[in-house]
Amino acid sequence: MERQVVHINIARFMCAVEELDDRALRGVPFVVAPPGAGRAVALDVSGIAWREGARRGMPLALVRARVRGVRVIAPRFDAYARAEKELYARAARYSPLVERLPGAHLYVDITGTGRLFGRPVDLAARLRREIIESTGLDPITALAANKLVSKVATRVVRPLGFAAVPPGEERGFLAHQEVGILPGVGMRIGSRLALLGIRDIGELAGLTDMESSGALGPRGTVLRNAARGIDAAPVMGEGARALIRASCAFDNDTVDVEELRARLWGLVQEAGTRLRAENLDSSRMELEIVYTDGKRARFPSV
Repeated sequence: MERQVVHINIARFMCAVEELDDRALRGVPFVVAPPGAGRAVALDVSGIAWREGARRGMPLALVRARVRGVRVIAPRFDAYARAEKELYARAARYSPLVERLPGAHLYVDITGTGRLFGRPVDLAARLRREIIESTGLDPITALAANKLVSKVATRVVRPLGFAAVPPGEERGFLAHQEVGILPGVGMRIGSRLALLGIRDIGELAGLTDMESSGALGPRGTVLRNAARGIDAAPVMGEGARALIRASCAFDNDTVDVEELRARLWGLVQEAGTRLRAENLDSSRMELEIVYTDGKRARFPSV
């Protein structure tokens, strides 16, 4: 039986919720950030603010320098949590396998639901329509045979739209897309691919095992297989895993190794304490760095 996975994402989620609750924000540049913090950074940016140069993770001082007249909206985490809960409830009506990720991302495994709800493409479109009608939020929605291809498809039609990749056409769909939108291609891998002259996902997909390993290291073949649309990762239902986050912001930019090491050690201790408090263990750890200009680096790159 062909797998069928729907990926749902609300672009610029926090800003979308704020615009829904305050129509005066529509058509003006704004960011969501704690306005009174000593060195506040933008947690989310509106579409207009993004086009004028604002980025998530960018210090407010830099946002204000780049975007004239930008408004700063204090975050309302309770409102975002309620919206995410409603999104999940809508999706859970059609499948017991709904995976929630931060920032209003959902994966919904609708494999084998045809007798109950009709063709997968019709169900995916219906789910998107119901979310719009019940919440007012307009999700990017994509249907494909696995999580990876459905995620890329939402990136292709971002910030609004619907896409469906027929079974067996995954590699063809990916081939002409920019390699930078493939999950796993971060700053480091992207720079290496650029040096090799690889710009499209199809060019990465054409590498042999030896070429991919030689160019990209031990995970080269995994990334090459992803470029071919191969992904066996299951949709993890509610309660299958938890996500523990720990973060910090520096008052001033620094490259002091000892200060960076001390902050990193503090984050590890904080995350470990929270894991023990919830009686959990860890299967994967990631470190994300947000630079002053809004650029991000993630280790390991995913």
